[in-house]
Amino acid sequence: MHGAELSRRLENSKCKLLARRNFIAEGWNALHQAALDAGAEVDYYPPDHPEVDIRDYIDPAGYEALVGSLVQLSGTDLSKLGLRASTTKASIWRWVRKTAAKDAANEWKFLSGVRRRASLMGAFSDYLIEERLAGAPKFPTNPVLVARYGYWLIRERALQDEKPILPIVWGLALIGATWQDYLRIGYCKFCFRRSRPGAMFCDWHSQGGVNEKNRSIAYLRYRRGRRARDLAVERGLGEKLWPSAMARQMAEKLALPDVLFQMKPTSHVNDEYLMLAMALAASPHVVEALGGPTCLDLPYDDLLSLLMARIDPYEWEYTVWPQKIYQAEIWLGLEEEALPGKRGKGIRTQELVKRAINMAKEGRKNHEIAVSLGVAQSTVSRWLKRYPEFNMVRGRH
Repeated sequence: MHGAELSRRLENSKCKLLARRNFIAEGWNALHQAALDAGAEVDYYPPDHPEVDIRDYIDPAGYEALVGSLVQLSGTDLSKLGLRASTTKASIWRWVRKTAAKDAANEWKFLSGVRRRASLMGAFSDYLIEERLAGAPKFPTNPVLVARYGYWLIRERALQDEKPILPIVWGLALIGATWQDYLRIGYCKFCFRRSRPGAMFCDWHSQGGVNEKNRSIAYLRYRRGRRARDLAVERGLGEKLWPSAMARQMAEKLALPDVLFQMKPTSHVNDEYLMLAMALAASPHVVEALGGPTCLDLPYDDLLSLLMARIDPYEWEYTVWPQKIYQAEIWLGLEEEALPGKRGKGIRTQELVKRAINMAKEGRKNHEIAVSLGVAQSTVSRWLKRYPEFNMVRGRH
């Protein structure tokens, strides 16, 4: 972007260099910590290594694999810095500040002072038009894509640009602005899904952002979700559906690494695929939601994409999908029961199903359960389809 245009934006925004926020600095802090959380930090056990004290150290191979462009361009020698995480972070940041102030003064001044994400995105749109970036991803339209675009600028574009500091400061600013305000992890208040960043409900149960035509549909889905949640609480399924406080804390810590680095298994893809296939084999409701049994023939990456599109678009951690499929099976079964006009279960049926589940845990076959309970074998088969908690037990035996 031309210097005159940036100067105009800076003047209009009335931001000073010493603004309350600095998106570039926030972006670098977030990217550095994301790399450590993704596995680039060496975890020393203090009693065995008293010399470490409370200092953090990095694994050079892991760190360079994630932020190697910054290490390379800044000329940082990780070994000379003693592999200290804080020293490495400070060294690279000094290079960013000095180089930006020298080679991209207008961009540095504007991006260091801008406070509003809308102003940043407007200026970034102009930057894209002017640069015509070859091989660039699709223009970002949501917080996840904005953060990933920022990482692409740093990882890929910076190594191609005559002035690599330009895509670097833009990329760090995009990550900083997005992560600080828009990518805080959330979970739906009703179901097992993650919610849109900053939202209370997932896309299936949210009533926000819908037009008048779809308002009634959104309300019905909200009502059905609330009924399904009540059924889950009534049956004690909370631990299976909703993560604990510790799990939520870990998910929040790993959310940015999952978004930026999109870590997928490379050496054990077949094992991961087998886990997904086993989970789907015991989850007829999920298979139906994915479009039928043909989904089982999809390659691993395509199956993951379909799961994100149909089950939970904000689940970025690939290794949790087998467990998420089991959760989805329980939830979809509960929502099926919560459909308008669906007759609820009687007290006697509830007791029979509980006994059937206990027998299934013991490894009893369907016909054995039917004889013991005095019901038809077809009835036990219907219970398997209707009650996800029963189906999950049977799927494990």
